[in-house]
Formats: sequence, structure tokens, C-alpha cells
Amino acid sequence: MHLVARFYDPTSGRVTIDGLDVRDMTLDGLRRNFGLVAQNILLFGGTLADNIRFGRPEADRQAVETAARIGYVNEFIGKLEAGYDTVLDAGGQGLSGGQKQRVGIARAALADPAILLLDEATSALDAQSEAEVTKSLDELSRGRTTLVISHRLNTIKNADKIVVLGADQFGFGVVKAVGTHDELLEQSPDYVALYGKFRKKSILLPIGPRYDTTAALPTVIGLAQAYNAPVHVLDFGPLKADGADKNFGVTLLPGQNAPTLNLAHKLRVEKMARDLQAEGLQVNIVHPPEDAADWVDATIRAVQLTDASHLVAVDNVMISMDALRASIRTIERKSAVEYILVNPLAAVE
Repeated sequence: MHLVARFYDPTSGRVTIDGLDVRDMTLDGLRRNFGLVAQNILLFGGTLADNIRFGRPEADRQAVETAARIGYVNEFIGKLEAGYDTVLDAGGQGLSGGQKQRVGIARAALADPAILLLDEATSALDAQSEAEVTKSLDELSRGRTTLVISHRLNTIKNADKIVVLGADQFGFGVVKAVGTHDELLEQSPDYVALYGKFRKKSILLPIGPRYDTTAALPTVIGLAQAYNAPVHVLDFGPLKADGADKNFGVTLLPGQNAPTLNLAHKLRVEKMARDLQAEGLQVNIVHPPEDAADWVDATIRAVQLTDASHLVAVDNVMISMDALRASIRTIERKSAVEYILVNPLAAVE
């Protein structure tokens, strides 16, 4: 980040923008291309509107309000005493961390930079604020070059190119890997380790009409309480009456009544949700996509949708252990989730 903006010049190699060495540009001409959203947004004493205008003091109210919509400042502006004319203390006292970040995003949007620099822009935020700010950053990044520095890898999953940095045996910085999020999950152990370490914790618990995972509830509750994490119940029901079921390699066997199985499954899922909520946990019911090729594909996509860090399942599927192990390795490799397999008999004991 410092090299791009020429706070430092490289001792070897060069930094270019559109093929032009940044050292051949004037500092003013170079830095006019940048908009910065940093970890700590500096707000000064003055109105909210003036804080947004920081990079363009001549901007009119309409331009300020347009930038505020991009930064989602408009979502909390109505709660302020005088709206855009609310006077802020130095440092933005009275605004939450997420609100300050959104003011910073609106400030960058008003400047309309060709290149956006995001330096740990969400690292100091809680989960709810991070989700709100990430939405704002996605809007601001659209249609412009964006350089992101982040340990929270959720914010860079959609990047066109991710560069994983590390250190060599002498402590010097080196490039460990380069690729997209999906490529790095497949190819870079360093990225997988970072992704697992810094992603927010959440638990995915699959369940189906012929796959009862209630034995895993104690494990799920323990993990969710330890990490203060939400639980996503992946509901593979209902079972199709024609037996065309792709879930866990199991199809409807002759003599089994699909409506009865589905009713029992529905009641089981509802009880599972109640039991989890009774423990004070946040519960979300998700369903596999209709076009999933099989249960492995459905599970991987559910992990991606929920950003689950842990998947807890029960070892009672009607497929061979070798096939199950191969499927688990595929899920772990492609989604960087920690797969926990519970023995149903041990869980009962």
C-alpha cells in the first residue's frame, strides 16, 4: 500500500499503473487517483456533511447525499439529531465503529477515485457491522481497480487475484501463492490455514429424511457456545416420492413411505431448531440448491453460502467408509471447512 502511494520507493523492481512507473509521476498527480478506506477513520469536528466532503470540499449537498447512499450512511442518517447537519465531535464521538467506517466509505465515494485502497477496512468491526460495511465496500468497488489488504479473508473472496504473503527462513517477505479464492483453496496450504484461522466461526449441521443427525447436537451446542457462533441447519428434505434422492447416496427403498418419512423429518428439524434456540444460539435453516449435482456439491455450496467454519455430521450414512472419507476430503479441500464426524453410538453413550 505504501509503495503504490509512494510513501516508500522500492529498492528493487518497480510499481506501475497502466504500465507507467509511479516514480515517473508527480506525487499530487499520482495520489489524486486514490481513495483510501483505512482501519481507523479520522473524523474531525464539524458537520457530518463536511466530514464526507473532506476530499472534495466544493461538493454540493446532492453529491454528498449520493455518496452517502453508496456508503449506506443514509441508513442511519435519520437517527441523527440534525441529519447531515449534525455536528460531530473530533473523532466522531457518538457514532459506532460501523457508522464511522461508512462515513469513510462515503468520503471515498465522493472523491470517485480511479483506484480504491482498502487497508484492513473491517478489522475493528463486530460481525453485524462488518456485514454492513462489506456491503458498502462492494458497492464502492464496482467498476474500479481495488487493492485490498486484509486478514479477514471473507472480504477478499470475490477478488480477481489474491496474493498470499509470508516470510522466508530469514524473516524476509515473500509471495507464497497467487490465484483466486477457489484456486488457492485447492493449491495453497498457507491460504487454507489463514482462511480457517481468521474466518468467523459458524457451524453447519446437515440433516435429511433418512439422515438423522440429532446425535450430533451436544457437539454442535458445545462448539457454538464456545465460539459464540451461529448454527446453520442444512435441511436436505423433503424426500421425493419417486425415489430420485441425491442426498448422501441414499434413495428411497421399496416399502418405505415418503410422506411419513418427510413428516417425521419436518418435526425433527423443528425440534432441533427449538433445542438450539433454548441454548441461546442463533439458528438459521438453509436448503441445498436445486441444481446441486450430489450431496457433496450441495454441502460445499452450503458452506460457501453460510461461510461455515465447522461442519458437524453423524457417521450413519448408507455409503461405504472409503467413499465417505473421499467425499469428506473433497469438502474440506474445496471449502476449507473443518469436518467433524460424530459416532452416533458414542454420542448416545
